[in-house]
Amino acid sequence: VGTYATDAKTVVGTDPDITVLIAETLGLKLDLVPVAWADWPLGLASGKYDAVISNVTVTEERKEKFDFSTYRQDVLGFYVKADSKITSIKEPKDVAGLKVITGAGTNQEKILLEWDRENVAAGLK
Repeated sequence: VGTYATDAKTVVGTDPDITVLIAETLGLKLDLVPVAWADWPLGLASGKYDAVISNVTVTEERKEKFDFSTYRQDVLGFYVKADSKITSIKEPKDVAGLKVITGAGTNQEKILLEWDRENVAAGLK
């Protein structure tokens, strides 16, 4: 996962660090290109990018279009303020009535939308 340094130009984080190591190991010239989440699939499919090294969850749908080489275990989690009364989120009913944010088009959004449908069907808000 990456973000920008205080100069608002330099990309930093674990994913950029891993990318640098891969390029160095393979003797490749690295051109690290920050891309909006929604743009990576088309950019990769069209050949604009050679690889995407980012927080991309392997899904059956994505495996139909792309080859994956995983480099970390994908463990999803929720973050709350330290003084929050929320102590555990494990199933759909645990998020009923909560305001939860996530990235658009992500696997996490897909899961939360499904949980919301289940909650509505169960009469939970």
